Amino acid sequence: MVDGNSSWHGLGFTYGIIGCKARAENEEGRWETMGPTKGITPKLGKVSLTTGRRLVVGLPWALAVIGVVGFFPVIPTAMAQGGAVESMDDIVIKIVNGTNHEPGFAERVAIFLFGAMQQPLAEGLDVQGEINFGRLLLLPNSQYLIEASVEGVIYHSQATGKQLDDELMTVYVFSHTTDLTGLRATGMNLVIHRGETDLRLEYLFTVVNESRPQQTVIPQPASIQLALPPGGVIQKVENLRGPYPTVVNTSAGTEAGWIGLSIALPPGNNRFRVTGSVPYPGSVEFPVGANIPVDEWSVLTFPADMDVRGQGLESAPTDLDANLQRNRGPALAANEIVLLVIGGGTGPQITGIEMDTSVTTTSQTPQVSGESDKGALSRYWWVVILVGIVVIIVLRRSKP
Repeated sequence: MVDGNSSWHGLGFTYGIIGCKARAENEEGRWETMGPTKGITPKLGKVSLTTGRRLVVGLPWALAVIGVVGFFPVIPTAMAQGGAVESMDDIVIKIVNGTNHEPGFAERVAIFLFGAMQQPLAEGLDVQGEINFGRLLLLPNSQYLIEASVEGVIYHSQATGKQLDDELMTVYVFSHTTDLTGLRATGMNLVIHRGETDLRLEYLFTVVNESRPQQTVIPQPASIQLALPPGGVIQKVENLRGPYPTVVNTSAGTEAGWIGLSIALPPGNNRFRVTGSVPYPGSVEFPVGANIPVDEWSVLTFPADMDVRGQGLESAPTDLDANLQRNRGPALAANEIVLLVIGGGTGPQITGIEMDTSVTTTSQTPQVSGESDKGALSRYWWVVILVGIVVIIVLRRSKP
């Protein structure tokens, strides 16, 4: 019989040994109450008449189920929070308007741990100039994301837990404009794969915002517009700037056959991937152009024997793949169109090749420290051992 009430508080769950009244069969075969005891709920077993001990039949399985159900859901939390230490100083985030270099305003400021983006570590609303989050539990070697939201535009900064503790972190926000004169596209590559009845399209390009003074260009309703071939359908547009890709909403362009990207463009490089398709009866006219200047662009076609023609188009050898043809086009002014004629090709040629043929840019996607995660998980080996010890003790006490 287990003496006393005991409760084990583990990670994310609590297992309690419940006090109850034990009942046993008397010599006449009737059940009767033996008085208040502190034991396992009767549903898990009966009391032996000869020893007074409870015969626990389902308890090991109950403990096993509780351990599995309770322990495994908390592994991500344990990995995220394991090894966290309280910061030595208050965590202060400074908001600066990069347009006028004065203290900035944000409707919301939040700190996230990479790998646990669903819930912020800390957040504040209507922040003017700076916000003090006080002392926080931080993983020194892991990456944190700081977000500041201004009129629907999210600005990012990133830091390790140690940097958050040691340094005054700053997030730059910017005034907004609809003026497109500081925008240009560069490194635009149109990748075309021939399918059975269509061409699979992928646009990869960077929009550089060089507005002076520095401002964020906001859509009204679109900031960027691209020319599409007749019958072209866009499946997905992704903004690759920042710590993770985000889906971009689209709208009809101001000209027939154009598509608009409803996306805010902060100063600097804004990287995009656009995927879609167009019917391919064997030949198609394919316009290339945008509502902003395009410094450089090229078209890459699979298979290599597809016929690609267009004004100013030049062959550009590549060693990416023997079944790939690459042609480079001339620089384009805003709203200028080059019409390509694409035909032929032995299809279908949908390959598994993944490539980024764009101008090389520095990755903006930090990774959570693997060492911290492994260390956090290893620190919870005692949970498994403790579950085993509890099972062994209960089994030993259950024996006559």
